[in-house]
Amino acid sequence: MYDPEGNETRGGLAYFKRVLETAGVRIVEQRTDGFRNRTTYFAIGNAEQQTDIVLSDELLDDLSSTKDYHPKFDSYAVAVGGRLKCGSPELFYCLSRIAVRVSIRWPIQSAAFDGKVSSFVLMGVINQIDGQIACCSMELGFMPTQTVFDTVPQTVNSVRTAIDAGLLRFYSPGEHQEVYQRIERQPQPQERRTEPEIKQFLAGKAYVLGFLATNETSHIWAADPWDAMYLGVTKKELALAMRMLQAEGLLKPGTNSEYPFPTDKLLLEKSSKKDTTETFIQSAKELSRSNLPKKEELLKDMGIVLERHLVSALLVIDLDHFKTVNDTKGHTEGDACLDRVIQAVGAVVGRKGRVYRWGGDEFAVLLPDFSTEEAKVTAERIRSAVEKGKVGGDISVTTSIGVCGSDHAHSKSAEEILEIADKAMYQSKNSGKDRASAWSPESLVAKTESQTSFEEERRKQIFSLISQLEPSRQAVLKLLSLRSSMTEMMALQTVQQSGLKPGYGVLNNLQRSTNLVRPVPGQPPTTRPTMNQLWEVTPENVVLVRQYFVEHPETS
Repeated sequence: MYDPEGNETRGGLAYFKRVLETAGVRIVEQRTDGFRNRTTYFAIGNAEQQTDIVLSDELLDDLSSTKDYHPKFDSYAVAVGGRLKCGSPELFYCLSRIAVRVSIRWPIQSAAFDGKVSSFVLMGVINQIDGQIACCSMELGFMPTQTVFDTVPQTVNSVRTAIDAGLLRFYSPGEHQEVYQRIERQPQPQERRTEPEIKQFLAGKAYVLGFLATNETSHIWAADPWDAMYLGVTKKELALAMRMLQAEGLLKPGTNSEYPFPTDKLLLEKSSKKDTTETFIQSAKELSRSNLPKKEELLKDMGIVLERHLVSALLVIDLDHFKTVNDTKGHTEGDACLDRVIQAVGAVVGRKGRVYRWGGDEFAVLLPDFSTEEAKVTAERIRSAVEKGKVGGDISVTTSIGVCGSDHAHSKSAEEILEIADKAMYQSKNSGKDRASAWSPESLVAKTESQTSFEEERRKQIFSLISQLEPSRQAVLKLLSLRSSMTEMMALQTVQQSGLKPGYGVLNNLQRSTNLVRPVPGQPPTTRPTMNQLWEVTPENVVLVRQYFVEHPETS
């Protein structure tokens, strides 16, 4: 018979209470549901702020005697106690620059899904800045070695990741949400964060949690282990970033070495950046095809932003399959599709940046005070919003997005960042479309002598092939290639659009003579033994097509 006051259970409760108290957390409320679920509910924290958790009696019975549980529970207790010193233990900062309160709705639920019984955790998520609410659920699956102390941080970080990806919709408090939004359980990220990215996260957290999400200026916990899990870094890296921000005068020491206060300098820096960008940041409701600024204004704004902000980023967005909408449904529906895209992009960008009309179906977004990594989160949210918005109706119109921040550029000039973002956009195109790509810093290293030789040989071949085209076909090719950015400007397709047929001699030459193999360092370019592969599609090749007409202005 179930005995809620058995020796093992009492021992587990005593251990549970002792570890919590060591971390500065006390049990505020406790109640047992022994007949139905054989669980115990706990509200833990202090008189002002709490979080809650439900433990099964089996876990309680084994908690004090099972050593494998001890580090997991110790880590959970320390995390709750650490955040409790700064306010709510349920308050978290996201890479997408919002603060949310994540409250798990206990107990964990069981339900049939896809023909099988599974466990789900339900959550309420509140945006601490505007008070909007999202209700969501996450399937736990079968993980026999995982305890509730593992489940809670993984749930919180999966919520944050879903918010960053634009997968959660928030509702006003008076609006009824009929169903729980499903999110996926996320593993700890494997990609390493750079030092500037960690500093950027911590400075943003200090500004939002220290100034905006509380009534009074508050210190923050710089070395939160759940933040480390969320970012895929170590607590030591967070602590080092905190010390660098202190050296820059953006944080100042608090009563404990891990709990700094945001400074007036940080407030002034963030506020002044907000003020300087307010002059060119639009409201999403005001955006339309007619009032979006163009390329010239983008370059001007980039110069101002790069001068005034430590980091900033640019997104270059190209629509996939938009031409199909125009060709099959006409320009009126094409314009309506563009309007829906603009609204979707504007809703994600909000007042964090500015949207520009780059070309017919191409756009750019300038994001002041965003690192490349943070901008990639926004790019993914834009990609998801356009895809889910079904902007092309029954035609799937998606986005290929290129991302570059000043932290991934050498000269940090507007022209260089624009060029890199454009290359990254083509990388998205060539990798299958409907994705966001950031051009890696490794691709910016100095060219070797063999690389230069290879590129010069490719340039000569492409120039020779274009020069063989009849004047009328060159004119068509020039018109296509000199667009602000060539939508789906695949090299073979472009030549075919110039009027060439598959059996045409120049096309055969294109397949053969440009079929170079990138050389081994120190060796000259070589050709493949087979002659049936098409011209490799790369941003560099696209640039060469454009360059031909720049160097040959006499072309019709």
